Amino acid sequence: MTRSPEFLPMTEPAIEPLSVDAVRFRVDPSVLGIDSSDDLSAADAIVGQGAALDALGTGLDIDAPGFNVYLAGSKGTGRFAAVRQMIGMCDLECEAPSSQSYMYDFTHPDRALLITLPPGMGREFQTAVDDLRAALADEIPALLGSDVMSKSRQRLLEKFERESKRLFSSFEGRIDQAGFAVAQSQTATGTVRMSEIFPIVEGDPVSMEQVEADLEEAGLDEAKFAEMQAQHRSFKGELGSLVSTHRTLGERYRGLVRDSETRKVGDAIDPLFAPLLERFDKHDANIVGWIAGLRDELLQNLELFRPPAQEASPPPGPTMEGFLWFVRTNLLWDPAEEDENNPSPVVEESWPTWRNLFGTVEAAGDPPIPTFMDIKPGALLRANGGFLVLYASEALRERGVYENLKRILRKGEIEIGPQQEGPHAPFALKPMPIPIKVKVVLVGERHSYDTLHAMDPDFASLFKVKVEFEDDMPRNGDNVGAFLAVLKRIIDREDLASFDAGALASLLEEGVRASGHRDHLTTRFSELADLMREANHVTRDRGGECVTRDDQEAALGRRLARHNLVERKMLEMIEDGKVLLQVEGSQVGQVNGLGYYDLDDAQFGLPARISATCAMGHRGVVNIEREADLSGRVHDKGVLILSGFLSSTFAQDKPLSLHANIAFEQSYAMVDGDSASLAELVSLLSALSGVPLRQDVAVTGSLNQHGQVQPVGGVTEKTQGFFRACKFRGLTGTQGVMLPASNVSDLHLDREICAAVEAGQFHLWPATDVRSALALMTGRSADEVLLACDATLKKYADTVRDYLR
Repeated sequence: MTRSPEFLPMTEPAIEPLSVDAVRFRVDPSVLGIDSSDDLSAADAIVGQGAALDALGTGLDIDAPGFNVYLAGSKGTGRFAAVRQMIGMCDLECEAPSSQSYMYDFTHPDRALLITLPPGMGREFQTAVDDLRAALADEIPALLGSDVMSKSRQRLLEKFERESKRLFSSFEGRIDQAGFAVAQSQTATGTVRMSEIFPIVEGDPVSMEQVEADLEEAGLDEAKFAEMQAQHRSFKGELGSLVSTHRTLGERYRGLVRDSETRKVGDAIDPLFAPLLERFDKHDANIVGWIAGLRDELLQNLELFRPPAQEASPPPGPTMEGFLWFVRTNLLWDPAEEDENNPSPVVEESWPTWRNLFGTVEAAGDPPIPTFMDIKPGALLRANGGFLVLYASEALRERGVYENLKRILRKGEIEIGPQQEGPHAPFALKPMPIPIKVKVVLVGERHSYDTLHAMDPDFASLFKVKVEFEDDMPRNGDNVGAFLAVLKRIIDREDLASFDAGALASLLEEGVRASGHRDHLTTRFSELADLMREANHVTRDRGGECVTRDDQEAALGRRLARHNLVERKMLEMIEDGKVLLQVEGSQVGQVNGLGYYDLDDAQFGLPARISATCAMGHRGVVNIEREADLSGRVHDKGVLILSGFLSSTFAQDKPLSLHANIAFEQSYAMVDGDSASLAELVSLLSALSGVPLRQDVAVTGSLNQHGQVQPVGGVTEKTQGFFRACKFRGLTGTQGVMLPASNVSDLHLDREICAAVEAGQFHLWPATDVRSALALMTGRSADEVLLACDATLKKYADTVRDYLR
């Protein structure tokens, strides 16, 4: 082995075990300077999110296309509350939301007419239209049934009858003299419906067919019959002309009646429209068009309004009530008049389905025929002129919702309709689009933002402001005070019992534990609120009036007990000997590693035996987990780094003729992460050197190629897992965990382990490099172990060289 300075004979300083103060953050209640939560003031703002609030305020205040907000962060950090707070704090200039209604479009029946009015005026307009409908139902039938209208129709009818009589009188005289008669029928209005000319034979009218069939009986010969036929054709042609003229005359008089009624009804109903025009037309020109269309349609259908004759049943078909059904408004949204204290609507839609977010058209019947009254609004319309807050995960989960939301944000308008099932889905009604100006705030996880930003080309242009909420905040004096103020706010809001100083100190300790670092405090206050509710329940159960530290600790213990079934079962397997684990003595090529398990609702650590074997060969270090497809990429990387360390350390003066196998014993699930790199390396070096390793010390830590120990995750849970395993087998006073020195500030062990550490029954050793780790695990100097490894590898290389000669 090349003797580099780092492997010159030396004595590694012994790793000193950590003191009890280093393994848990503890708060002396007396330093809080209060007796209970009654001495605190409740927080009135979001805590620990200064940078995020600044970014959120910027995003909400910029009035420009695409400056919608994606608010990223963990649940329980106050994301929704922050949006409400920022809107309340910022003097945001937003357009006043408008009242939106749909009406029947008399000029385009397949379209719904949009009416936009100032806030608070929509319901007033709806009432005015209802009043108009009632007035039309009263006024028009009364006018059509009035004496004035009846006399006018009668005068025109009499004039028509006189002209009709004059038209036919001369003709009837001539055909009578010629021995013919005319038969005709008329409609109620005097129009000739059909007519025929018959010859008179022996005083009776008979058809030409009958005369021709028996000329002798008619007293006619062929010549006279031919003459009769000629006259018949002539008279029939002349009668046809007269009937046509009479029909034209009838149409003219009916038109005169209709025009007279239309003029009189039109003059009568125009004043009924005046209140609508005077009050509302200056706000939306569509109202003028709607009234004009209604007036024209109404005057063309006056027959529907004509009172039926007494004791006569109404005829089948359209009715006045059916016509007037269309004279109404479908008021979608009518915000109250602008409130100086809350000028901008803030709508939070927790279930953003198509129907809930965009609205729809819900038609009834079989088949369903949609009308303007079937149009239903969604949350987007209620947020118009203000802010819409959505959960990103929910919006992405609902089919078509995210794509339609983007379309609306690009166009600045919404077309309400049902979610179409395919490109050619039938939909008969097309409501006019509603202009939309809304600021959308998507609240979601960080990984969702990354995915959308990478995969959706429209996302960056529509959500230009990213706001990130922190999961923790620095533990300094100001933040500790703010943290306690949030606890006070939870107590007041939830009407909990007072918390004494000990309970508050316990919550501070839990806040540090949840942050994962003793210099930080968690900002996921919703999790702490749940714990406080449980502690309050414990207090109430014992009949107490104030939550104590014991109550808080009992609540935490109960919570852990509810979620540790898997951990208990795995520890039982260790206790029963079904999982092989040695926590005393020493073994060559074997070490206790530490695994971390994250089950969403529970996180814990447990020891796992790692073994290594060595032989001469050329495969290098073989990761058995990888060979069995049970190794993740990060674990693969850790093993490769381990191989790099071996090569740089031992292969400077000879080839590395090694075939080593490393395995997690009794592991049948996927292994990932590089936190076992240090344990894998010391087990391999033990196998190469033949020097045994302590089995009463579990090892966790990542490595780089230079042998430096790097931090890993879950050191608290891993340490507690090994302690519990040792406790099952019996504490010896020598057991403990070796962990990266850079992870010491992450430790927050439970009180039982702290007591064992303080009593010298359990230990934690911080390692910085492989040399110090080897010295602790073998009880020998690192050089002695490394030189033994080098000797073994040299023997392998010489044997392989000799074998290949």
